[in-house]
Amino acid sequence: MKRTLAEFYVPGVPEPKGSMRQMGKAIINASPKTAAWQGRISFFARKAAPEVWAGPVAVYLNFKFTPPRGWSAEGAHGTKPDLDKLVRCVLDGLTGVVYTDDCLVAAVVADKWWSNESGVHVHVREA
Repeated sequence: MKRTLAEFYVPGVPEPKGSMRQMGKAIINASPKTAAWQGRISFFARKAAPEVWAGPVAVYLNFKFTPPRGWSAEGAHGTKPDLDKLVRCVLDGLTGVVYTDDCLVAAVVADKWWSNESGVHVHVREA
C-alpha cells in the first residue's frame, strides 16, 4: 500500500497559475492573486507534510467554488478558471514542501465542483 505523504484542505478561492508575460528582462505572472494563493498552498502543506519526499508522487486535487448568486451549489464546475492552470498553481506550491521537484509528479487526478465553500482538498501519496 502506498503511503499518504500529505493530506489537507486549503480554504479560499482557488487561483489559476496565469500566463507569464515579459516586462523588460523579467518574466512575471500575469495574475497578481496567484502568488498569494500559491503561498497559502505552501503554508498548509508545511503543516501537513512531515518531510520533503524525493520519489514519485500521485496528486489528487478537488477544487470547490461557491456559485454565482442564483446558481445551484451542486454539480460540476464547467466555467473558468481552467482546471490545468489551477493544478499548475497547486503543484508549484507543493514543490520544495511536499516533494523536492514537480518533475516527481507521476499522476494527477483533479476536478472542480460548485460547493457552499471555496477551496481545494489536496492528497499526495507515493506513486
